[in-house]
Amino acid sequence: MQEWLSVGEVASLFNLNVQTLRYYDSIGVFKPARKRGSKGDRRYQFDQIYRLAMIRFLKKLGYPLQGIKASMDARTLEYSLAQMRGQALELRERCVELERISEAIDRKVRFVEERTAKLDPASVETRSFPRRPYLPLGVEENLYRNDDFYFYPTVVFYNGDSKSFGAMLIDGGQGLDKGLEPLEIAAGDYVVGYHRGPYERIGDSFSRIREEAARRRLALADETVNVNIIDQFVERDARNYVTEIQIAIRPH
Repeated sequence: MQEWLSVGEVASLFNLNVQTLRYYDSIGVFKPARKRGSKGDRRYQFDQIYRLAMIRFLKKLGYPLQGIKASMDARTLEYSLAQMRGQALELRERCVELERISEAIDRKVRFVEERTAKLDPASVETRSFPRRPYLPLGVEENLYRNDDFYFYPTVVFYNGDSKSFGAMLIDGGQGLDKGLEPLEIAAGDYVVGYHRGPYERIGDSFSRIREEAARRRLALADETVNVNIIDQFVERDARNYVTEIQIAIRPH
């Protein structure tokens, strides 16, 4: 094997992009043994490929680039084995988290497909629901820091001027944030209708559904429960958003 390798030859050996090697050089993780010529052509000594192999190994273990150089410089048998054990544990925990996210995505896909299969946005009907668990997410300012907001259908509770959010747990889902305790939407009979379009106009649909319930002589609760079916995560055009509106029927 030749003693000196160009950046292209090293990249080819490891099936890397040349830009990756240049980036490694720029941050000091893997620098060429010498540069030559007016253009500063990089030349790597053959023995350096073992260091690059170690970098690839540590990346496969999940180390961030910022920590690879320090880990390599501190490498002893005891240190390396301890680091590998810790990294293996972290990867197993990450696998569990990814599996939970995968299951949550599958549930949401099924939810959207089932709810849109026979959707009639103009309909207003009476429907009985069992108790339904959800995770309380609070006011809108709290939503975006919680993973459950992104992976479970959003449920919004309107009561007068107040509004709070939750993540609907479906098909036995347990939620991704272990710090949240589930609450339940009460079982019972509900009037169910739909709002199609931007959320800013949802009040018009509330009025339409309540007027239809009054025509049917149904007394409704003050709180309105809204479940997002088609939202910003699956549709770019707000005119196509669909929200299911549920209002509990007061017992006679």
